[in-house]
Amino acid sequence: MEAFLIVLVAGGVWMLRAAEQRQRIARLAALLAPYRIERHLQALTEGCLRALGEADADRAAAIWGTLQPTGAALREDITRFADDVARLPPDGLRVSRLPIHLPGASGVPALCFDLRGAVAVHARGIRAALDALEALPPDTRRRDAAFTLVAELLLLQHTCQWFCRSRLIASARLQALHQTAYAQVVAGVSVATRTDYRALIAG
Repeated sequence: MEAFLIVLVAGGVWMLRAAEQRQRIARLAALLAPYRIERHLQALTEGCLRALGEADADRAAAIWGTLQPTGAALREDITRFADDVARLPPDGLRVSRLPIHLPGASGVPALCFDLRGAVAVHARGIRAALDALEALPPDTRRRDAAFTLVAELLLLQHTCQWFCRSRLIASARLQALHQTAYAQVVAGVSVATRTDYRALIAG
């Protein structure tokens, strides 16, 4: 009897969690729908890594040149997205600080941080990283600036996954898709982003 109750409760929790995650995925998808942020993130991440791995300076410079329009488009989209999200009420935009998804946790403000604040931090960081990268002459090595930009992009993706599912799932996906640990990404962003981000998620 006790075993049956445990299975019943566990099944109920799993169903509630799955329903909440579907709602949050749909919510974020609706917010992102007017923009091409995901496409820009992927193109910039792949392009930066390809340019960094290019041994020929002329070819690397050509790759950097092709990324400039994408960077400009991302700067515009992420700014508009952050402005639009900032005008929304907090309901439905809280992100649980718990490592796993616990149904109902997002309804307890003390356990959460605000997605609106996180998006603002990411938008500032991405714009600053793009500015720093584009300010360098075409013939210079852009390794540090490019790695900072990639880290800023990956941290935004991590936050989106955290909002939809959980911190542990977001970190696992980051490791699986990019062979990069969450702590490594946080260490790779700018000092300003890292300071604001840590303060936000720590509450």
